[in-house]
Amino acid sequence: MKKTFGRKLRELRFEADLTQIQLAKIFNVSQHTISAWENNLQEPDIETLKSIANFFGIDMNELLCFESNIDYINKDNYEKLLQEAKEQGIKDRDLLTKKIKEKSG
Repeated sequence: MKKTFGRKLRELRFEADLTQIQLAKIFNVSQHTISAWENNLQEPDIETLKSIANFFGIDMNELLCFESNIDYINKDNYEKLLQEAKEQGIKDRDLLTKKIKEKSG
């Protein structure tokens, strides 16, 4: 089964021994929102994704379960791409992935 952001978030939450309610308080969202993220019904915006990755001490590639063919993007370039995506209002993970692949390929 393919790993998704929601599955990864649930895995990280379990490893940290946190409830959905506790995680919701950390990121100032509702428990319903955490549940929706974990069930892949919605995804957080880019800034929240960055906060989640930082909180769990992982990079965005790992959090978003990006394909390994873009793992080679260096951190500076990745941050520039994230900023550019944010400026363009890209909030959807698939659009962000496409943007990164376009820039790196």
